[in-house]
Amino acid sequence: MAVHWSDAAAIDDDGTERRPKSVTVNYQSMADGGCSNTSSDVDPTGITQRTTVPRTTPQGSVVRLP
Repeated sequence: MAVHWSDAAAIDDDGTERRPKSVTVNYQSMADGGCSNTSSDVDPTGITQRTTVPRTTPQGSVVRLP
């Protein structure tokens, strides 16, 4: 299974659009019901998170968005 995020944006209180240049990877801990076979990886159009795959991006990594 995979999920893909692209064109990340937020609108602040004065209506200004903000686009992050990077994000911090944060996986749910095993103690909280998470799993160790999920990975979030940057691709040419955004970030894809996959399950049932080896983890290639460690917890806490800061990744630049395309």
